[in-house]
Amino acid sequence: ETHRIHSPMVVGVFKHVILLPVGLLSGLSPEQVEAVLAHELAHVRRNDYLVNLFLSLVEILLFFNPMMWWISKKIKAEREHACDDLALEMTGDTLSLVRSLALLEEWRLNGASLAMAFMGNDGSVLSRVQRLLQHNDKRQVAAKAFWSLSIFSVCLALLAFQSSPRQVSPPESRKEAVAAPVQPEPKWAAETAANAPAVAEPVHAPLALPEIPAQLAPETAPADTIPAEAREIEKEMRQLEAKVRASEIELRKKEQALRSKELLIRKESQQATQAKQKVLMELEMQMRGMEHEREMQESEFEMDQQKLELAQMELEEQQHVLQLQEEQLEQAKGEDLKQKLKAFQEAQQQLMEKERALELRAFEAQKKQRQQAFEKEKGIQELQNRHVQMEQELQMQEQEMEFKMMNLHHEMQQMEVEQRIKEQEVQARYRELEEKMTKLEEE
Repeated sequence: ETHRIHSPMVVGVFKHVILLPVGLLSGLSPEQVEAVLAHELAHVRRNDYLVNLFLSLVEILLFFNPMMWWISKKIKAEREHACDDLALEMTGDTLSLVRSLALLEEWRLNGASLAMAFMGNDGSVLSRVQRLLQHNDKRQVAAKAFWSLSIFSVCLALLAFQSSPRQVSPPESRKEAVAAPVQPEPKWAAETAANAPAVAEPVHAPLALPEIPAQLAPETAPADTIPAEAREIEKEMRQLEAKVRASEIELRKKEQALRSKELLIRKESQQATQAKQKVLMELEMQMRGMEHEREMQESEFEMDQQKLELAQMELEEQQHVLQLQEEQLEQAKGEDLKQKLKAFQEAQQQLMEKERALELRAFEAQKKQRQQAFEKEKGIQELQNRHVQMEQELQMQEQEMEFKMMNLHHEMQQMEVEQRIKEQEVQARYRELEEKMTKLEEE
């Protein structure tokens, strides 16, 4: 696939390569892709690339000859027709080939082809489509031509038989009446004047024809009935062909509408999926941030615990000092005893206050740590629940998109089935009309 071309093409002389525009395969069905590849392989099979080079060389040498350009145009058109026939033989699906032609014409309108392409720069897409639609039923076309010629011959024979009892005088009188203003020579005037008595009676004879309708009615009835029936049958055949073309055009429009709807659904689903994935990434980032904060709080709590342990060790040392002072008090006497006792009591009271403050600080630190851990755990749990909910919504959205796509494919299949039923009905009606034409020919 490449973005430098707008329609499929074959390049290479010894090693052939089929190039396709970027995004073309996504817009075609498998049957249509098969038809495109079959057409390009037909070019390879026929060695059209070498023929195209030779034709280009001849065009350069004989550029001044208009007949050469006309012949070149016809060769290119017939080359595309031949490749269409080979592709039709390989695939056996006329509708897929016709629809691929119509789709690729839209691609070709975006830019000119760079080489021998599927669409054919010199071939009319409409003529190719009409030719493919008629190519599938050559027997019916031949039969239609045969019956038309047969009916025309029968009508001529009946008119010849009907004209025999009417005598020659009415046509001659009409010829004379028509020829009078065209040939006003004096000789002709003299001859008509000389023959006037003989022609006068037959001239009045056709005017008296309405007075004897009983004699002419049985003879003119078959000549008037058979051509009218044949014309009605041909008219109905044309109406059936127009109906088939109209139904194909309508099916094409519906397919384009369904494809645009499919692209819209895919686009909306992709946008919603990207938005939800973005939200999921944000939730994951928040969860990681909260886990990091929880780890930081745990490390801070450990540091506070270490500080409390150090303070506890200091209190133990002070208690040990107080015990030594208490031993000294036992040995002291008099005023010295009173002073040491008072200092001991003050030190003991301070130590108790520090111990209480340390216990209160440890209790508050534990309470704060538990509260923060609970809040962080709760926040992480909420983020996890939201993450799971978003994943479920994403899965539901994907399932909904798949369901919509299945509905679209079902609608397309139903449309194709309805189109096939219509085609079968038209073919059945066409066969009935052919049988009527056969009966008319036998009669």
